[in-house]
Amino acid sequence: DIVGEHSLNWANEAEMIEKIAIDVSKKLNATPSRDFDEMVGLDSHLGNMKYLLNLENDEPMIAGISGPPGIGKTTIARALYNQLSCDFSLSYFMENVNGSSRSSLKIRFQEHLLSRILNQSGMKICHLDVRYERLRNQKVLIILDDVDHLDQLDALAGDVSRLGPGSRVIVISESQELLHQNGINYIYHVRFPSNEEALEIFCRYAFRESSPTNGFGKLSRRITELCGNLSLCLSVVGSYLRGKKKDEWENVMRRLESSVDDGYIQRALRVGYESLPDKDQILFLHIAVFFNKKDDDHVNAMLGGCNLDVRLGLRNLVNRSLIGLSTNGVITMHKLLEQTCREAIQRQELRTRHILINAHEICLILQSDTDAKAVAGISFDTSEINKVVVSKRAFQSMRNLRFLSVYKRRNDGNERVYEFPPRLRLLHWEAYPRKRLPHRFCPEYLVELDMRDSQLEKLWEETQPLPSLKTMN
Repeated sequence: DIVGEHSLNWANEAEMIEKIAIDVSKKLNATPSRDFDEMVGLDSHLGNMKYLLNLENDEPMIAGISGPPGIGKTTIARALYNQLSCDFSLSYFMENVNGSSRSSLKIRFQEHLLSRILNQSGMKICHLDVRYERLRNQKVLIILDDVDHLDQLDALAGDVSRLGPGSRVIVISESQELLHQNGINYIYHVRFPSNEEALEIFCRYAFRESSPTNGFGKLSRRITELCGNLSLCLSVVGSYLRGKKKDEWENVMRRLESSVDDGYIQRALRVGYESLPDKDQILFLHIAVFFNKKDDDHVNAMLGGCNLDVRLGLRNLVNRSLIGLSTNGVITMHKLLEQTCREAIQRQELRTRHILINAHEICLILQSDTDAKAVAGISFDTSEINKVVVSKRAFQSMRNLRFLSVYKRRNDGNERVYEFPPRLRLLHWEAYPRKRLPHRFCPEYLVELDMRDSQLEKLWEETQPLPSLKTMN
C-alpha cells in the first residue's frame, strides 16, 4: 500500500501531485517481472551482484559485469535494475553504449544521459562537470550496457565519488581489462553455466521442462555440448527444435557437427535463422539492420504494405528466441544475431539483395547507376569512405527503396543528392550536407525523418501532406 497525501500539508498542489506520481511509478516498477523467468541460475547471479554492490554502504560506488557475448550479462543487469531501481531517487539503464561515444561527443552524450535520467527533454550543458552539479545530491542508479571504450566510461561515469550518497554505477563490458583500466575493481564475471545448468537451459526452450523428454536425453546432451553451453545459442536452437520429431533433431545435430569452418556460435545461430520461412527471414533481416530497439507499432507502420504479416512474424521470431519483445512492445535483438543477419545478407548475390550494408558496394552502386530494382533498404556507414559520390540518376532505378540510413563521422560536404525514391518510409541521414532536400522529394510515405546534425535550413518549399509521419528529428 502507498500512504496518501493531504493537500493541507502542501503549499503547492503541483508538487504534491508530482510526489504521488513518483510514488506510484516506484511501486509499479517494483512489481516482479516475468521477463526473466527462463534464466537458469538468475537468483544466484542477483545474490552475488547485491553482495558485490554492498547496498547498505552510503559511499557512491562503481562496479562492473563482464563475460563473453551471449552469456546473459544484460539479462542479469536488467533483472537487477528491475529489483533495485525503486530504491533510488533516479535510475537509468543505458543500452548499446558500444560505438556511441568518443571524446568529441562527450558533451552531447552526457546531455542525452541527463535528459533521460532527469526526465527533461532537450537539455543542453556547457561543460563536463554539469553531470555532477545535477546529480551530486541524488541517489542514482546508472547501468551502462555494452561498453567497449575508455572514452565512453570517462564521458558517462567519470568520478562517481561526486554523485549522491548511496549511488551505484554498473558498467557491462566483455572486457575485464577495460574495466580494470578505468579503476573498476569490483567486477562480477559471468561464467559459462555448468553442463547440467546448460542442459536445463536448453530443455526449458525445447520442452518447456527442466529435463529432457523420454527418448531425447542423449540428443539433448549432444546438442547442448555443440552449442558450447552459451545461453543465447541454447535458447535459439532449443526454441527451433520444440515440437520437432527425432529425425529433425538428428538432422540439426549433424548440421552443427559438420559446419567445421564456422565457430560453434555461428553454427548454432545460423540454424535459427535458416529454419525460418522466407517472409520471416525478410522481417528478421530488416529488424537487424533498421529496427532493433524500435517498438512493434513503429515496425508495423514501416513494413505495412510490404507483403509481410508483421504481427505474426514478430510472434514467430519471439517464439524462436530470435528477438525479445518487452511488455511495452520494444523489440530487442542480440548483437550476435545482428551479426548473423549481416553475414546472411553478404552471402546473397549482390544483384538479388534486398538490403545493402557493405559501404564499398554501396559506393559503387551510387556512383555507377547500377540497376538496383531489388533494393528495399540501404544502411550506409561512411566512416571508412574518403569521398562519397552520388550520381545524378543513382536513386532513379531504386523504385522499391523504402529504407535509407546514412551514418557519418563527419560532414565533408562532398555528396549531392539530386532526388530520393518516391516511396521512402525511413530517411535517416546524419550530417546531411545540403540546405534543402531535393525539390522533387515527395514525403507522403515517410514514417520517420531523422536528419540530425544536418545543414538543412528548409525541408521543402510548400506545405506537404504527411499522413504517415510518426517520428521526426
